[in-house]
Amino acid sequence: MDASDSLSRFYKNLTDGKTSTLRKMFVDQPWIDTPLSGSLRGDAGLAELMDNEGSWMRNHLISVELVSQIKDEKRIAVELRLYAKINGEKKDLPVILIGDLQDDLFDQIRIYHSTWPINGRHSYRAPLVWPEAELRKPEIINEYISYLTKQDYNKILALFTENAFIQEPSGLGFIHQGPEAREAFFIKIMADGPLGITHSAVLQDQKHFCAEYICNSWGKLQFEPMAGCTVYGLTEQKDKLTAIRVYDDITVPGETNLIIPPLD
Repeated sequence: MDASDSLSRFYKNLTDGKTSTLRKMFVDQPWIDTPLSGSLRGDAGLAELMDNEGSWMRNHLISVELVSQIKDEKRIAVELRLYAKINGEKKDLPVILIGDLQDDLFDQIRIYHSTWPINGRHSYRAPLVWPEAELRKPEIINEYISYLTKQDYNKILALFTENAFIQEPSGLGFIHQGPEAREAFFIKIMADGPLGITHSAVLQDQKHFCAEYICNSWGKLQFEPMAGCTVYGLTEQKDKLTAIRVYDDITVPGETNLIIPPLD
C-alpha cells in the first residue's frame, strides 16, 4: 500500500484500533497534529490518540468517503468526508490530512477540520506550519488572494466556472454553488472587511492546489494567528476555479462561539 492509500485509511485504522499499522506510516517516531488532541508525538502520543479520538470514532463513526488525493514530491494531502452519529443525528465532517513525505513514509501528519459539527463550537488553533521560503502557486491563486484582500467582489466572482462551489468547514449544509450563491457568500464574509491570510505550505497536481495558511485578522478584528487549510479545484488550464473547500475553525467576527485569544 502506498503512502496516499495509507493516509486515506487513517480513520479506518484509527477506528479499528490498528496502532501498529498507524505506527508503520512514519519514517521515525509518530508525529500527528489534530484539532481535537493537538500535537502528539511518539508511541505515547499515538496511544493517546487511540484512547481519545479512536474511542470517539468507534462510538460515532458511520463511514468514510474519499474526496481527493493530492501528491507532489514533498507531501500528500487526502480529503475525506466522515459521516458520524452525533446527538442522535447523522452528520458529515469534512477532513483533510496532510503528510510530509520521506521515502514514501511520513515525518509528520497534520489534520484539519472544524470542531463545530462535533461539539457546536469553534476552537482556536495555533499555526502548524510557518511560511516556507518559496511557494509555487498558479497565477489564479495569487489573483484570488489579491482580490480577497482588496474586497474586489466582481474580480473574485469572475475567477469561477459557472457551476463552481464553495464548501465551508462545517460540511454539506454549507455549500454555495452557482453565481448567485457564490456572490451571497462573498458579500457575507467580506462585510466586516478582508481576511488576513498568509499561505505557509502548498502542494498541487493538475486539478488541485492545496494551501495551509495562517489567518490573523478579519476586517478590523486582530487576533492571534490561527491555522487553516484550503483546497482549490482548478480547470485543466488552471485559469478558473472549479471549487474551494475550506478546513479551519475561523468564523465571522462577532460570533460568540469562537474562542480566539486577542493580541496582547
